[in-house]
Amino acid sequence: MPRLEKPVPGCYTSAMPARPAQRLRPELLVLFVLAVVTRFWSLTSPHDVVFDEALYEEYIGHYFNGTYYFNLHPPVGKLILALGAHLLGIAPHTLQAIEPAVTLRAIPAAAGALIIPVFYQLLTQLGANRRTATLGAFLLLCDTAVLAVSRFILIDSILILFMLCALSAWLASRTRTGGARSAFVIASAVFSGLAAGTKWTGLGALGVIGIDWLRSVIMWRGGPAAARDGGLAPVPVRALAVEGGILAVVPALVYAGAFAVHFALLPNSGNGDRVMSAAFTETLVGSPTYRPDAHLSFAAKLLDLHRAMIHENVAFETAMHEGASPWWSWPILKHPLYVWAGGGPDASTVGHVLIEGNLVVWWGALVGMLVLAAAAASGRARERLAPYRRALAFLAVAYVVNFLPFAFITRILFLYSYLPALVVSVAIATIGIGALADWTGGDGRSRFASRRSAALYWGVAALACVTFLYFAPFAYGSPMTNAAYHRRLWVLERHFGQP
Repeated sequence: MPRLEKPVPGCYTSAMPARPAQRLRPELLVLFVLAVVTRFWSLTSPHDVVFDEALYEEYIGHYFNGTYYFNLHPPVGKLILALGAHLLGIAPHTLQAIEPAVTLRAIPAAAGALIIPVFYQLLTQLGANRRTATLGAFLLLCDTAVLAVSRFILIDSILILFMLCALSAWLASRTRTGGARSAFVIASAVFSGLAAGTKWTGLGALGVIGIDWLRSVIMWRGGPAAARDGGLAPVPVRALAVEGGILAVVPALVYAGAFAVHFALLPNSGNGDRVMSAAFTETLVGSPTYRPDAHLSFAAKLLDLHRAMIHENVAFETAMHEGASPWWSWPILKHPLYVWAGGGPDASTVGHVLIEGNLVVWWGALVGMLVLAAAAASGRARERLAPYRRALAFLAVAYVVNFLPFAFITRILFLYSYLPALVVSVAIATIGIGALADWTGGDGRSRFASRRSAALYWGVAALACVTFLYFAPFAYGSPMTNAAYHRRLWVLERHFGQP
């Protein structure tokens, strides 16, 4: 590819020209510190197993003793947790104890903290100035659902981080040529593979990137002038073909590589034998059907395991769970997921952990998207949104790809599956409303365009902060009275009995 000494102008907005590299921005540092504090605060509490923590500890224990296990999800998230357990010096017997290995919560918490600065970077890549990117990252920081899944031994924060890294690397590649462009495309493909290897829902990142790559191909087929009008960097068509190959091959290699490590760490018979074929169990040491001379290729093992994963997912179509919720109810936060209850310091208080979002963040993002849809009918509004048309189109595709497929899934689903789409919805609302409210002009350090614009900005931030403080006890499991518990569910579907 031809080389260019510096990035070319961004292809997702015409509002911001290319800028030289800058030192660490103070607002980004503050956001990251706040993210670390909120995610790591009281991380050892509650000192009980919360939700699926026992399952993930069991899976990690299998990597330590080498016995084969089965899980519905690909192994990347669990391998990262196992690596974390090894680096943190967590003994295998600790993973088998009744009490949780609370030190291991540091891994999802670290991923949850990193989500915030990566999201800030993503917003700036899409054309948001510092003021707008700061508000967007702050809103995500204040979401209590993202906070909750980041504080326990779960893999959702890892999934979201990989998704954002994949999209951010892809956007970085669009403003470069030469070796730097190739490096970012490869990084995007690697992160996409890691996202898909954490949960199949992580395929959404690769889907968004693939659609945007296809857009690039279509624009370039219209000639260099059409490509420039589409905001594309000047690269040969053959380079786009190479990128398509990278996006097809590298994620697949990363995904398959994770399973190769998974199989290598689990050579012995275990409780996962029950769902595998006879040919597979013949390769597991200690299995009743084990044969030392049995050989099964990696491809055959991979296909066998995926057959079992699909079969078990189908079995969940008839499963029942009071925390399950239909996909269409997620944006309005109608049905939180109750995951733990425990005694407080006295008989009058009980601690609760719910995966429940911040109403201002969730409803604000939804209202923001509806306002943008309505604004398309207004000439003046369209004019303000015009510089961000491509950025908003990119995000709209990302939202649909990460949300709409759940309409076709018939197994039981839970609120946390919406979190990747939620993150995208916050980006859409922040950039779109920022453009309409005139937050997006300049570098974001000058004065607001009007008092009304400033009042809206600080009002949204203040409301998000207040509601964060109100709902945060559900993320931390803080003891509260029965009345306080039900006050926090005042507008939600009350599926849960008296605490």
